[in-house]
Amino acid sequence: MPFLCERVFWALTLLAFAGALLARDSVAVPVPIAGALERAGIPQSAVTLLIEPLDGGPPLVRLNPQVARNPASLIKLITTYAALELLGPGYRWSTEIYLRGPLKNGVLKGHLAVRGGGDPFMRMQDFWLHLRELRRRGVRKITGNLLLDDGFFAPIAEDAGDFDGRPARTYNLAPNALLVNLQAVRLSLKPAGDSVAVDMVPDLPGVRLRNRLRLIPGECVADNADISVAVTGRARNRLELRGDYPIGCVDYQMVRTVLQPHSYFYALFRLLWEEQGGVLGGWHRKAVLNVSADEEPFMVWQSAPLREILVSTNKHSNNTMARHLLLTIAAETRGVPARPEQGVAAIVELLQAQEVPVDNLVLVNGSGRARLARADGQMLIEVIRRAYRSPLAAEFFASLPLNGVDGTMRRRQPDAEAHGYAHLKTGRLKDVTALAGVVQAQSGRRYALVFMVNHPAVHRGIGNEIGDLIVDWVHRQ
Repeated sequence: MPFLCERVFWALTLLAFAGALLARDSVAVPVPIAGALERAGIPQSAVTLLIEPLDGGPPLVRLNPQVARNPASLIKLITTYAALELLGPGYRWSTEIYLRGPLKNGVLKGHLAVRGGGDPFMRMQDFWLHLRELRRRGVRKITGNLLLDDGFFAPIAEDAGDFDGRPARTYNLAPNALLVNLQAVRLSLKPAGDSVAVDMVPDLPGVRLRNRLRLIPGECVADNADISVAVTGRARNRLELRGDYPIGCVDYQMVRTVLQPHSYFYALFRLLWEEQGGVLGGWHRKAVLNVSADEEPFMVWQSAPLREILVSTNKHSNNTMARHLLLTIAAETRGVPARPEQGVAAIVELLQAQEVPVDNLVLVNGSGRARLARADGQMLIEVIRRAYRSPLAAEFFASLPLNGVDGTMRRRQPDAEAHGYAHLKTGRLKDVTALAGVVQAQSGRRYALVFMVNHPAVHRGIGNEIGDLIVDWVHRQ
């Protein structure tokens, strides 16, 4: 009998201890938010919600903080934070130019060699300026080929259409060390008489556009779901537009990726070079440049600094740029050619050194384009806290969308009291919605927020509505 009483005593003690842990690790969801989840058919077991003051003190909400979920593009918070910490805000990517032949009287009798350094955001206007500088340095005519070396990154074997069947969407574009203009063209559509006019910028040589759009009566629809753009051909050089275009759409634009990385680089080079009066006699060829230790490049094209690259990466949630950051971390910490798993290892080491829990972290490629990516709310809260206390806090949080003002938060809560009071990263995939960042309350306190839902009941409207409700609730504290 005494033995039985002792067992009962220890059982009750363990239950009390477990209950205390549970109470400490869980703070109830406020009634308005709980009601919104219930009306949407989303069980709280499918939700992670953490709201904690950044100046210390008890959390406002803690729901499922250590459950691993797909965070969609919230994973970019980790990639961009690590890039700032490991590369520094002033880091620049270099694209090196070498002459393979003599240059005399403006004529390069040989090849122009280009070695990519992984620039994530060389825009068309940047490329134009680089070519202008090449001309200023005396190159007018190139008799040979463009030799293109993209070996800074290891080859990535993936089919852009495997993720969601939309291979021409920019968010599906794979990294490449010689990426330029995000390998994209902008299609501008508008009514012209009884047909639809299509303007393609840049108008790349070798890209063929077939316009099969029909002009119909009607008002403009935001997503123009009846318009399809197919990019076909082995070289991805054929664009075909089909569908019905409402006459009420005065100007509608779409961006799609075309060609392969080397052929896009070449096509844009030729277009802009010839517009400036230059001559290119040859074609393009993939190459591995043998550069001796004492050979200086003819010129170097420098990217914008990392702090500016982060703005485009986070505010517009650019997957390709985030993947470039991961690979650049790999190149700078592990060597060339860079591989995603090396970048992941470097980031995990950084987080572990900063005592950020990483047991549930599955980073994959550093972007939201990953069905297998996983993170828990506790880890994301800790990353936000570390970023907030960092000397580089201003650079990091300035890269996040400002609520109701810009980036992926531009059209959300334009008239809400919280307008302009939160820097928040958004995330969205099929069956996933997510939101994380910092919200300033009316009391003047700042709160770290992490909100993730993995559930089939989530779709774009519901996810945004609940996220906006949460931001408003935090702002009123």
